[in-house]
Amino acid sequence: MIRIVRVMLRRRRGTALLVLALSVIASAAAAAVPLYTGAAARAVTAAQVADAAPQELSIARTVLLTPGGFPGRPAPPPAEKLAPQLPYQPGFTTVGGLLVGGQLGATETSLGTSVWLAYRSGVCAHVRMVSGRCVAGAGEAIVPQSAGLRPGTDTGFVAGTLSQGGFRADGDPIRLTVVGVYAIGDLTGAYGAGRSFTGVPQPDEEPEQEVPAVFATLETVAATPFGTAFQTTDLIADGVDFTDDAGLRALAAEEETLAEENGYDVSTALPDLLDRIAAQRAGLDRSVQVAAVPLLLLTMVVLYLAVSSSTVRRRTESGLAGLRGVPGFTRWWLSAAETLLPALAAAPIGLAAGWLGVRVLGAWTLPGGDGPELTWGVVATVAAAIVTVAALAGIAVAQAGRGPIAAQLRGTPARAHTVLIGLAEVCAVLAAVAAGYQITAEDQPGGLALLAPLLTAVAAGLVARRLTGPLAERLGRWGLRRGRVNRAMAAFVIARRPTHSRLLALLVVLFGTGGFAVAATTAGAWARAERARLDVGAAEVWSLPTTTAGDLRDAVRDADPSGRYAMAAAMLPDKRFRVLAVDAERFCGIGYWSADVALPQEQACGSLRATGSGPLPMIATQSPPDRVAAGSDSVSVTEVAEVAVLPRLGTAGGLVDLAGLPAATPVRQAQVWLAEDTPELIRSGLRVQGLTPVATMTAERAAERLDRSGPALALRFYLVACLAAVVLGVTGVLVVGAAEHDEIGRVMRALRIQGMRSRSVPRQVAGGYAVLVAVAALIGTLVAALAWRTARAVVPMVADGGWAPATPLLPVRPGLLAAALLGQVVILLLTSLVVATVLRRAVEGETR
Repeated sequence: MIRIVRVMLRRRRGTALLVLALSVIASAAAAAVPLYTGAAARAVTAAQVADAAPQELSIARTVLLTPGGFPGRPAPPPAEKLAPQLPYQPGFTTVGGLLVGGQLGATETSLGTSVWLAYRSGVCAHVRMVSGRCVAGAGEAIVPQSAGLRPGTDTGFVAGTLSQGGFRADGDPIRLTVVGVYAIGDLTGAYGAGRSFTGVPQPDEEPEQEVPAVFATLETVAATPFGTAFQTTDLIADGVDFTDDAGLRALAAEEETLAEENGYDVSTALPDLLDRIAAQRAGLDRSVQVAAVPLLLLTMVVLYLAVSSSTVRRRTESGLAGLRGVPGFTRWWLSAAETLLPALAAAPIGLAAGWLGVRVLGAWTLPGGDGPELTWGVVATVAAAIVTVAALAGIAVAQAGRGPIAAQLRGTPARAHTVLIGLAEVCAVLAAVAAGYQITAEDQPGGLALLAPLLTAVAAGLVARRLTGPLAERLGRWGLRRGRVNRAMAAFVIARRPTHSRLLALLVVLFGTGGFAVAATTAGAWARAERARLDVGAAEVWSLPTTTAGDLRDAVRDADPSGRYAMAAAMLPDKRFRVLAVDAERFCGIGYWSADVALPQEQACGSLRATGSGPLPMIATQSPPDRVAAGSDSVSVTEVAEVAVLPRLGTAGGLVDLAGLPAATPVRQAQVWLAEDTPELIRSGLRVQGLTPVATMTAERAAERLDRSGPALALRFYLVACLAAVVLGVTGVLVVGAAEHDEIGRVMRALRIQGMRSRSVPRQVAGGYAVLVAVAALIGTLVAALAWRTARAVVPMVADGGWAPATPLLPVRPGLLAAALLGQVVILLLTSLVVATVLRRAVEGETR
């Protein structure tokens, strides 16, 4: 038996190699899905962590310390009480600190500068020394640049509190020697844990609460007489496995519980970061599923065509073996061995090919990623794919060899069970309808709805397969009546050869899913660009130090008198309602506006203009309060329009005119918005006016950040999967050509003997394939348009829960979609021409 199988494999190398190649594709696709999903999930997690705020990468404990003694002369607390706690958590670095609020450089007649006298472990490694050195001993301090002091200066510090009644000292002042001047450095990063003295924006703080830090040693801070101090312990995530969602959430909850039990405050935004990572990974998994299933289905269909057509060509061999008394199972094994053995041999090859393919793909789509990781789960997935391939091959052999021995000797398979086939077609159509209904009925469709693009293409392919035979038959008869033999023979080949109708269904699915993939990829890129524009607000935004509304507006207008390039803006410090103040006169030419908003931007600018002393006009996403905070005071507002989304604010907040604020209003989050074509002269003018940015953000950079999100990475995989599907389409044409080679060749040789010209052979064969490809392209394009109209919601464009632009009904880049479909048509037509040329040479060789 083994020797017979070896001889069969040797003599039928073509079929064995074809099955091997298809099995490799199936196992490689099966391996690529978990490999790419895992690598992309790690890349998404790393991108989210890199963009996270310091509060999201830390757990900050704050313990209030109040020493004994009398007011004004507090008794020094014991040193062990002041020393910060340093608990250990795997993956976290513990940073301890001690904060005492007071005045730096105060005299008997005037107040100094409000600062924190701070100790923070490891601070010397995380600040950038502008001049001098870092602290090393008692009585030494480093001051921020804003303090205006130089190294070697002696100054005083007195602990106390500043209130409306003035400054109240807690004890005697201490003397400090300034040994260095520092810039913020890494304090704004995770190391600073988002503490207010680091310069990280605190949206819930009033502008006057921004207090810098003067850093000293623990001995210096502990020796300061104080009435109130804060002991800080910050857990900084620097080696955390952020894929351990449950463990990190449990840690955050445990810290909250400990804080309640021990009477101290704890602050962390770690769960917010975990929520974003989970949303990104969910969007990634969802989109990869939409991409992977069509590829696997097409592979299985082509494999079934290859195995069944190969088995049908050898039905007489199986019949003769049956006449000689060979049992049925043995006959099945002899027929199936040449497909089952290559399928099993494809498992390690496909696994390696999938790993290598994901590695190459990751170098393009996952810059900076750590590459695919081979796990037992991936091996299990490949094993499941190979088992499916083997089962499909076995079923195909059994179906092709079914029936009595006398029927197998005829060489022509019995007609399929048309009732069962018709029932399967009806079920496919009903499944597509059900998926479409689920999309319209649910806000976040899942399950069957994720397969809606594929089901729509499959249903259309099956319907086209059903209608192709009768239509081709009529076209053939019409051609014969008018003497157009080539066209008639091409039509008869399509009508009377079942493999051609199956190929048509396969190509319809190929064109339909490929068109949907291109539309989804281009729409995703457009949606991310629109989201980035609205997130930033303008082409470029400068963040500035604290100033006043009048100074900010006047400085920007002086730097850009034309009003074409620069605009002043500021976030107001209202805790209940986010408010962005913009220069309404310049907003239309510089700020971005969403196309989803019914209110035109020009009308919005006119509505925002502040006139007189009445309430400020506001354009809001929901009903605003009657008054909003503006510095230490508040201003009254009135809603003039309600829209769905606003630049910089998203779906929550309101716009007002910066010119309507009192000129002396302090603005902590001051901004300058710049147009796309802002010349360098304007930028220099802004700096001359004292508007030096502390941070900048561009819409292009924001779009690049969104391009590292889960849906973006998944859509790139979707596009690559559809390119692989084109290869399967080419393979399908070759499989059908090989399956029909002997039968059509026999017919063509008979016609050649009867006088048919040799050039008619490729015309008839290639013409039949050309008609199939053209019809499939037309139907597939319509299917792609229908699937896009009904099922575009299954492909998430963004996954962070924020605003996403409404996906247009028509493709964003129809030219690119048309080019992609045309490219597929050309490739398939060239493949058809190759099949026809091979058949012509075979016919010419026999007739000679």
